[in-house]
Amino acid sequence: MTDQLAGGPAGAGVEIPHDDQSLLALFENLGDNCELGLLQRYGGVERPSLLRFNYTDIGMLTHGLANQFADLALPGQVSVNWTDEWMVKETKYGFSYHTFNQDPNYDRDRLVKEQERWLRFMARKFLEDLAIGERIYVRKGDGEGAEPAIRALSRALRAHGPATLLWLTVADRAHPPGTVVWLDDGIMQGWIAEFAPYSRAFDVETSNWLKVLRAAWALINLKDAGAFPRRSSTSLLDTDFGGWSGAAIATASFDWTVPRSPAEARVMKHVLLQDVGTPTEIYGCLLADRATAGKPYVAMVDVWLPEGFTGDHVCLVFISRPSVAIRRAVRTRTNFWQPIWVSAYLSETDSRVFPSLELVGPAGTVVYTKNWRLFEGLLPPV
Repeated sequence: MTDQLAGGPAGAGVEIPHDDQSLLALFENLGDNCELGLLQRYGGVERPSLLRFNYTDIGMLTHGLANQFADLALPGQVSVNWTDEWMVKETKYGFSYHTFNQDPNYDRDRLVKEQERWLRFMARKFLEDLAIGERIYVRKGDGEGAEPAIRALSRALRAHGPATLLWLTVADRAHPPGTVVWLDDGIMQGWIAEFAPYSRAFDVETSNWLKVLRAAWALINLKDAGAFPRRSSTSLLDTDFGGWSGAAIATASFDWTVPRSPAEARVMKHVLLQDVGTPTEIYGCLLADRATAGKPYVAMVDVWLPEGFTGDHVCLVFISRPSVAIRRAVRTRTNFWQPIWVSAYLSETDSRVFPSLELVGPAGTVVYTKNWRLFEGLLPPV
């Protein structure tokens, strides 16, 4: 392994992606699940591709590239199944993916025919894009001993064009999160802090991904994985605590019993006064100026769930605005600060921003918050 193998154009004159959306559009998912595809959705990138929301075995993917997916989605190879949406299974390659079609009455036979056509079309487009070679292809996971399979996948990709493959694995002592190096010509290996659980791929940790994707882009284009410029971000909130409480159902007060660093000035304690069985806003803050109608914003706060936490749901929402993406608190992670966030577009006619803490739990449930902040954009700053 070497950090110095050639893999891209010289840095001079390279245009650096000006925002997260521009960066995410340069990458394409190769599995092993839909985590990267969901990150792109959260970041405002909606480009259909063959494997964006797809699970596929790396060996079958390599086989498909070798024979140009000629035997993909033939009659009898595609089936659909209803859960809380229509899911698709392609038996030849073991593809399993979301349709995001949530109509349980949709005609099954029609959907199968549509997906057969869609798969064949997207496979042709995938191979055409490979020949152009403008994207960075990302394969995550595959466990220990996967390097030979990754090298075989890279060879299969590069048989169609000048593809660069980024292989992501979980960080270790020797490779801190965000590390990216050249593994070989056309293959980078990157290390990420953690992947989302397979059962909760929508809980993708955006900052982990953005760090490693920025490093990969910089290694290719600037010859230095650490050269991606840092971006300063200033919260639009002037205070680190909110200014509203649902007094009928919860209390909010300053509390100094939760461990904190000297720089942390305020910790708020929130206590439910009654049983709350459905997600309910209990505390928040209203920003009536400094924001722009129609623009996207992301609200963040650090939460502390005490040991023995009795609640069932802790997240942020924008009151009266549909969420684009949400990072909920992990209820089993207690006695430490964890960031949660939500993103949404403001109304085209209203510039008020109203992020609020949403909670479910029995009377007496306790949550602590600190460092309320608000930024323009769809993803939290890194």
